[in-house]
Amino acid sequence: MCDDMLGTLAKWLRVAGVDCGYAGGMDDDALAEVARGGRTVLTRDRELAARCGDRGLYVESDDLELQLLQVMAAMPGLVEGSEPLSRCLVCNVPVVDVAPDEVAGRVPPGVLERTREFWRCPSCDRVYWTGTHVADMERRLRGLVERAREARESRDVGRVHEDGVAREGPA
Repeated sequence: MCDDMLGTLAKWLRVAGVDCGYAGGMDDDALAEVARGGRTVLTRDRELAARCGDRGLYVESDDLELQLLQVMAAMPGLVEGSEPLSRCLVCNVPVVDVAPDEVAGRVPPGVLERTREFWRCPSCDRVYWTGTHVADMERRLRGLVERAREARESRDVGRVHEDGVAREGPA
């Protein structure tokens, strides 16, 4: 669960296929309750992270890529065990396969002519397809997963430096 300050991180974790809620207006007491219920709370608020105990992770950077690296380094297997692009980026609900004829009139005509695979969110009805940007997103995620693995192996778990490199010493 990402707090209000980490909406973009929540979206990118969903891109990676991670079940990641977004606090969207929840107060700190409600987020602490979420943590007591077993979900990890990702936050830019040190006090909230401390209140959440072992289920709180203070996200150190404002930079999205460094945030992703920190979360992946601190939570091994989170992204590696997920199926990219399997969740709605808005609702966090798993998307379902739909036939091209079911999305006719809802996607640009050129997309319908070139694309045979579509997915729909059963909650918000948003339609997804593999556009030209998907390969770039997947390549970016693979690179981040590798860098997070290197950070864990260097015993610098959760401490990724501003240049994106894990090494001994404080970030």
